[in-house]
Amino acid sequence: MLAENPKHMLLCTLYILVGLALTSTIIELVRRHYAQSWRTLQALSGPLADTLRRLGESAGGGIDVTALQKMLTIVSVPRRVQVRKE
Repeated sequence: MLAENPKHMLLCTLYILVGLALTSTIIELVRRHYAQSWRTLQALSGPLADTLRRLGESAGGGIDVTALQKMLTIVSVPRRVQVRKE
C-alpha cells in the first residue's frame, strides 16, 4: 500500500505516532501500578509477607525452594475447624 498523495503519507505518519504515544503511555501506567503494588506488598506484615520478602531478596541469587513450598502450603491449605459433637 503506497501513499502517492503527500496528505495520505502525513496522515499515516500521524496515525503511527499517535499509536506509539498511546502504547508508551499504557506501558508507563502499568509500570507505575506494578511499582505501587510492590510497595504495598513490602509494607505488609505477617508470615506471608515475610516469606514473600525473603523470596524477593533471594531472587537475584536463585529462589529458595523451601521458602516457596512453605509459602504455597500456607496459602493453599485451609485450616480445618474442629467441630465438637455433643
